[in-house]
Amino acid sequence: NIEYVRDLQRDAAKFRETLKSPAEDMQFACEPCNKMWWRRVSKCYRCHTKYEPIPPEHQWGIGEFRCPLGHTFKGFGIMGRTKSKCYKCDMNEEAEVMKILPPRRRDGDKQRPRRNRHNCNGVNCYHPDGDYQLGDNKKPPLCIHPRSHATDQPVRIHWASNVHISTGSTFVTILDQGSLDTNERKPANSLKTISEHSDEEADNM
Repeated sequence: NIEYVRDLQRDAAKFRETLKSPAEDMQFACEPCNKMWWRRVSKCYRCHTKYEPIPPEHQWGIGEFRCPLGHTFKGFGIMGRTKSKCYKCDMNEEAEVMKILPPRRRDGDKQRPRRNRHNCNGVNCYHPDGDYQLGDNKKPPLCIHPRSHATDQPVRIHWASNVHISTGSTFVTILDQGSLDTNERKPANSLKTISEHSDEEADNM
């Protein structure tokens, strides 16, 4: 079967590229189970459905914010939607999420003292601080800070993963089984309160 051979060739190329590139966790979200996790494995631990990773432009979680003056800090946000007043600019500039950080990249924040209280343009933000322009978005931005979702049924999925369609190739099976994190990450426990501070301040300590 010519098409099957082509699938094998594509999977082999993907396998070689993965071996050459640095290992990186990816974000997945199962909408039916209302679960989100960061791993290299695409299978939901509850329903065992395999998924494709969420595109970077739709990720959410703890991310790096940057204001127009170039100051950076970490906080909770959704790519392309969340804005926060910049702590370094005395709350005069609006910062946007530049990227979402996988859990392993933010482990160092656990020992840093908390300096600033979370604020964002989310309509449900538990600590709104500042006059935000909501713009012409069809859906109002939501705050994903855990304190803003202190309900019995918190909203955990902001962008659902597409179901993964396997070619049946051995290469794909190997890739799906290769996880950097052997522990399943439950969303309620993975979005803990963090220190929202300027990286520049931390560097000068």
